[in-house]
Amino acid sequence: MSRPRYIGKDTIIREWVRFVRPLNIRIGNRVMIDDFVIISGGQEEETIIEDHVHIACFSSVLGRAGVHFQFASTSSPGTRIFSSADDYVLGGIINSTFPDEFRNEKVGKVILGRFSCLGANCVVLPGVTIGEGATVGSCSLVTHDLEPWTVNVGVPAKPIKKRNRDEVLRRADLFLKNR
Repeated sequence: MSRPRYIGKDTIIREWVRFVRPLNIRIGNRVMIDDFVIISGGQEEETIIEDHVHIACFSSVLGRAGVHFQFASTSSPGTRIFSSADDYVLGGIINSTFPDEFRNEKVGKVILGRFSCLGANCVVLPGVTIGEGATVGSCSLVTHDLEPWTVNVGVPAKPIKKRNRDEVLRRADLFLKNR
């Protein structure tokens, strides 16, 4: 297995993880990446995984622009995160074997804010920011930025309620003080 440029302390990377463009990937401390995960380093920006991130089995982190997992963000099983994707409408050839001038591709960095969580089998499209503490229900499609501390579900994902920001941050402070 090709190793990322940097891997922090107490990080667990399971045996069947695959890295593409590993020199464009940095992984922080106490990260867990489960089996059957594919992570590509961006061609235009690095893929950064900060401390205390969990990327669950059968997830894919793909694309040219890079993805930034901020502190304590989580990707549940089967999640697909794309920082680039072909546009199906504009008339370009939809095929990665063709040069860029023959394709119409949307490219944009994806950011998962601190304490955010993607439920099982979510899909996140290019250029999206998942706000701090925002959660996304299973099988949702994220096509636009999500507000901090909201619970979002659906196709496309829409907010249905607020999360308890104060309690999450209280527990995080308690954890950080006691470690």
